[in-house]
Amino acid sequence: MKLSRRDISRFLRFAAIGVLNTGLHSVVVLVAHGTFHFPVVACHVLAFMVANVFSYFLNSSLVFRSRLALMSYLRFVAVSLFSLATTITVAAFCEVAGIDYRAGLVAVILVTPPMTYLLQKRFTYRYR
Repeated sequence: MKLSRRDISRFLRFAAIGVLNTGLHSVVVLVAHGTFHFPVVACHVLAFMVANVFSYFLNSSLVFRSRLALMSYLRFVAVSLFSLATTITVAAFCEVAGIDYRAGLVAVILVTPPMTYLLQKRFTYRYR
């Protein structure tokens, strides 16, 4: 499979949005817990929801150039949850295998974003 410049450019925008999304998630957790004293798990659930909507809007407009629609958002959420499950699976596998958690983190970073990008591209936004 040959990657075009367009594919590489899209993936880099996708990755940049992922970095912004991680920052937004962190800010929501810090504010919700530090200022409003919400329980930590509730903070992460809230942060996931806020960051997921943020990510959907940016990816729809800047990466995949797609109109916003309820069905595409539901597919986006499904891929996001699958990505979370993949992250947990890779991390758990590394832990059970006795692999240092930092190497597990690297494995998650190497596996999850490209897989998520391809799923969003082919399932959510249906690009070929």
